[in-house]
Amino acid sequence: PQSAAPAHALAAVNDAIASGDRLGYTPAQGERPLRAALAQMYLDTYGVTVPIERIHVTIGSSSGFTLSFLAAFDAGDCVAVPTCSYPCYRNILLALGVLVVPLETDGEYKLTAELLRRAVEARRERGEAALKGLILSSPANPTGVMLSPDEISELCAVCDDHRILFCSDEIYHGISYSDAPRAATALEYSQKA
Repeated sequence: PQSAAPAHALAAVNDAIASGDRLGYTPAQGERPLRAALAQMYLDTYGVTVPIERIHVTIGSSSGFTLSFLAAFDAGDCVAVPTCSYPCYRNILLALGVLVVPLETDGEYKLTAELLRRAVEARRERGEAALKGLILSSPANPTGVMLSPDEISELCAVCDDHRILFCSDEIYHGISYSDAPRAATALEYSQKA
């Protein structure tokens, strides 16, 4: 950032240092009260109960992606990403030895359930390895396109039908135009997401 930390944050740091309390590492999953607040946010915002054990707080999205991808995929697995998507998905997957499968989008830069279904069938017909995962954000970076709840639901159904892990990047929820569709979490439609 180009600016200093907020004054109240600096004061809190100085107070903590002056208190003499041990300043150690936080728990690897993140502080429990923060994880509980995130679980409550999913319940309040989406009506979805997310067990606190499923929530892990990281220092940024790239470290979160790296840990998630390490947990979900093995070297040589095939993971799909839309052709126009956040470049770090591809970079992290490639660094982990995962095969990135670019998927074409429609004229609005949306990956639809039908396009995903066709890609799965085409890979099967060609004798290629099945997709192990799909990584998608909505609102999307860099296009800003936002999928409707029905579109997210349909993608989740295709993923569940074909045993594809749907990694839903929801970092941009809450950043949308007033006439945009409601932001939907994949967890509304699949507990496997």
